[in-house]
Amino acid sequence: MKKKALLFVVMITILAGLMSGCEKADDDIKGSKKIEQNEKKEQDGENEEEKEYDAKEASSEQSVEMFDWGFISHVYDENLGELTADDNTYRIYRHITKDYFNNTEEESFYASVLVKDPDAILREVEYEGEIYPVVYLERVDPTIVKSIDVPDFIWMIGDFCFTVNRTQFDANTKEVNLNEGLGKISAHAFASSGITSIYIPNTVESIGVGAFQDCTALERVEFGDNINLTELQSAVFCNCSSLKEINIPASVTDIGADLFQWCDSLEKVTFENPGTWHLHRKHNGVEEDYDIDVSDADAVQNTQYLTDTYLDFTWKRN
Repeated sequence: MKKKALLFVVMITILAGLMSGCEKADDDIKGSKKIEQNEKKEQDGENEEEKEYDAKEASSEQSVEMFDWGFISHVYDENLGELTADDNTYRIYRHITKDYFNNTEEESFYASVLVKDPDAILREVEYEGEIYPVVYLERVDPTIVKSIDVPDFIWMIGDFCFTVNRTQFDANTKEVNLNEGLGKISAHAFASSGITSIYIPNTVESIGVGAFQDCTALERVEFGDNINLTELQSAVFCNCSSLKEINIPASVTDIGADLFQWCDSLEKVTFENPGTWHLHRKHNGVEEDYDIDVSDADAVQNTQYLTDTYLDFTWKRN
């Protein structure tokens, strides 16, 4: 019995020592973390003091890049304020790109315009002592502006820029002349507007989702002879019920689903650079993929492909 009691005491003593050591190690770790946090706060404070917010070359493209294992970069715009000049309103934006992988942040500054007087749009505006270039046509008041020549310094037409409520269809912009230098037409930019024709200049690279959706009066779409357009996103011309024919520029490599949905008058779709395209969709949980060569297909057959047979597929040039 004495031996067992002695053994029990020894075991308790060892166990107490181990627990004490664990607590000490935990305290050391917590202390180390606290020191690291304090050092990081001091470093962040120094970095914050060194930041300068000078106006830089404008950029208004917005996107978020993601991978399966989380955010890599985040791009967004912060509204810094606004001002009014000659009935037009200008909003000042800080464009921010955060790279979480490299722990860096870049910024640029620009201004957008909300238009009531299209003849008085300024190339740049001054706000709180800084000069900002106007590159973004954010909104055109369709009840006031019946026609507009977009200035050559505008780089992007914003989401819903010319869009009207369908009950206001007769009181909206009828004529829009886009500028060389324009790079992007955003989602639903002209949706439900009253335009009858549109010329897409050579500098446009992307046309967003539903950009001309429900433009039921649109009869003619013309692209620049040397256009840089690579992407027609989904439903761009959805329900353009007066559109009869259209050419797909040679530069286009990606076409979204439902591009010509409900285009009941469409008779001819011509690929300027036909070749082979890879088609994809996910239908009822099943992935479907096809490769088709439209080189030998005529404009009528292409119309059948894009309005019916492969309507809800995405198209990518091989």
